[in-house]
Amino acid sequence: MNNINAGIIGFPIKHSLSPLIHQYWMKKNNIKGQYLTFDVKQNEISAFIKGAIKKNLVGFNVTIPHKQNIIPFLDEISEEARAIGAVNTVLIKKNKLLGYNTDTYGFVENLNKNIPQWRKKRGSVIILGAGGAARAAVWSLLCNDYADIKIVNRSKDRAIKLIGDMKKFFPNSSLICINDYELAIKDAVFLINSTSLGMKSQPPLNIKLEKMKRKAIVYDLVYSPLKTELLLQAEKLHFITVGGLGMLLYQACPAFKMWYGKSVKIDRELKKKVLEQL
Repeated sequence: MNNINAGIIGFPIKHSLSPLIHQYWMKKNNIKGQYLTFDVKQNEISAFIKGAIKKNLVGFNVTIPHKQNIIPFLDEISEEARAIGAVNTVLIKKNKLLGYNTDTYGFVENLNKNIPQWRKKRGSVIILGAGGAARAAVWSLLCNDYADIKIVNRSKDRAIKLIGDMKKFFPNSSLICINDYELAIKDAVFLINSTSLGMKSQPPLNIKLEKMKRKAIVYDLVYSPLKTELLLQAEKLHFITVGGLGMLLYQACPAFKMWYGKSVKIDRELKKKVLEQL
């Protein structure tokens, strides 16, 4: 049996945990092959895709900064990925590139496993950021009847574009762009950080949470460190918290099944291996 190879593209890519996750499942399922990392700049995407087809990759993941700018290079994208405007998983089938978004699955499944009651919370939601992860978060929340969402982002134009795209599918939702953190956070029941602020080697996320509702949920998509300053602050206020590691793990499950036809689980051994790398 020939080796079945997949991989991930991004820039920079050396700190990605995806190879560890997928190689673990490949070994568990006796799949011969490799999960490779590709440092790809914006002007190198076209060349990478030609090479991926020649190398017979079954597919690849897409991470920062290519989740949105990969789209023009794909032959087809799923309805969900089109609506979100971001792709994080590509399946190569008969030399055609098919784009999907599994971040939505990862985002929701992480909440389901850690905070089963999350759907019962009602009130305003704050999303920090307006990139691919933010889009997946907004889409997931709108699909679960969270209609009052405030986007806080450095680039107002990017936030407005996100809002416009989502309004096409959820015209009755209340989606607004707001620059004032303190004003946005007042009486919010749910806060999601989709930026890289607070991540190791990145600037801190300077935000105070005191004005949020009691027992609010704070969800930080950053997973390195495992407990960010944002989560530590939220814990002191007795808020409900969840980190981003689960989203990373769960979003990988549908991608693996797509490429190899095997359903996989997040077991204790995999979590241990991932934690050792953080």
